[in-house]
Amino acid sequence: MFTDVQRKMIENGVRNLEIFGYSGKVTEENILTHPFFSKYFKKELENCLGEGYDKDIKGLLSVIEKRSKTA
Repeated sequence: MFTDVQRKMIENGVRNLEIFGYSGKVTEENILTHPFFSKYFKKELENCLGEGYDKDIKGLLSVIEKRSKTA
């Protein structure tokens, strides 16, 4: 479902949130659906637009948008 680049972005997003104190709470699954985690991850992704991975970033942003509407 996800490209290798997208998986790496998700892993990095989880790692960053763990550094901020959410260790054990944020996962590769809920970073795309949890209201706070997905909002943080979305902002992190948007800040990376224009750095060469726009297709992967836009794909993840689309997933976050779709999942937030069904949550």
